[in-house]
Amino acid sequence: EEAPAKSTEKVALETLVGRLDEAKTAEERVALAGKLATYGKPAEAAVAGLLGDSDPSVRYAAMDALRTMPQPYETKTQEALYARLGETVEVAEMPLWVPAAILLGRSGGLGVDKAVAELAKMSDDTRRPFDDQRAMRLCTLLYEAESNTSDAAAALGKIVGRGGPKSQVAALAALVRLGKNALPAKEPVRKALYAENFHAQYWACRVLAKIGPDASDAIPDLLDRLENGAVSVRRNAAIALGRVGTHESEKVVPALIAALDDSMQPVREQACWSLGYLGKAASDAVPRLEKAIENGDIYPHSAPVWALWKITGKPTRVEVVLHEFKEGTYRPAAALVLIDFGLKVEPIESQLEEWAHSNVPPEESEGLQPDAAKLLELMRQGTPSGLPEAVEAL
Repeated sequence: EEAPAKSTEKVALETLVGRLDEAKTAEERVALAGKLATYGKPAEAAVAGLLGDSDPSVRYAAMDALRTMPQPYETKTQEALYARLGETVEVAEMPLWVPAAILLGRSGGLGVDKAVAELAKMSDDTRRPFDDQRAMRLCTLLYEAESNTSDAAAALGKIVGRGGPKSQVAALAALVRLGKNALPAKEPVRKALYAENFHAQYWACRVLAKIGPDASDAIPDLLDRLENGAVSVRRNAAIALGRVGTHESEKVVPALIAALDDSMQPVREQACWSLGYLGKAASDAVPRLEKAIENGDIYPHSAPVWALWKITGKPTRVEVVLHEFKEGTYRPAAALVLIDFGLKVEPIESQLEEWAHSNVPPEESEGLQPDAAKLLELMRQGTPSGLPEAVEAL
């Protein structure tokens, strides 16, 4: 029987692949990688073959082409990318290990499994010097993967405990992406609150915040960090206490109220949000929050207004939030609070309607008209309460 004719696209792809063997210059192979990318998954094997090219610009072009292709990648592609995690040469001001780690992480599967196993082996092998750079790259891979397995959390926790300054922070960042699934790493994360590297301290606060009430045994340490840490550490400790202390508010509310008088604005702000997050249990904070609204000593002013609402159940001082939205500097925060209030709270809908149909040029109003129109549209669509993603559309 006569064999079926090949499609025009398949013939064109085979022609391009054949030209790869004939290409003598790096420029030609870079151009061919870009053309192969347009063929998607059928061209993956050919593009992956370029990951072993002698010229770094071609290897970079291959990774860029793979970025546009459907994932997960084939096993051979993942193995070729994993081999590139040792790349230190830079193309487009980026070490080649970075796109390799990103692609592997987002693909999932083999690359993630290998990274978890390698990290566990590195942390357990005390006979060899610890390779901080290698561990940092593997943690970056897992950060992109958002792998939520207990094995990944445990391996990252070991790096937090043993790693150098770079890998420790990278491991903590990856654990943040795991959310509550970072629980197996809780103990080394708790110890990292006192790491020499203050960057590790505030990342540790973030991990504990993501774990939530299951990390409540870290409350004494977070209270210490809120009082004695660097500014960024105090700020993130305030965030964590609002999430970790939901069932033990009697321990954290007094400290958060005290933090409303911190010398640094970011700490005062986060203390507000956390008190609001704790709700009625933070009722002792009401007088100080009311004072903050009157004095204007906490920015954004929307923060104490929102906290009061969450604590008392009464939406008051809405005009403060509307003014902040109009002024522009803290518009995203004000938008979040308005979304949480909802259109039924007066005069939110009528005021947004007025701004949305105003004729003031955007350059004279910091973009008030289009932002008000977009926010009104989002709220009328029934945007879930308090979603930060909604504000990103502004």
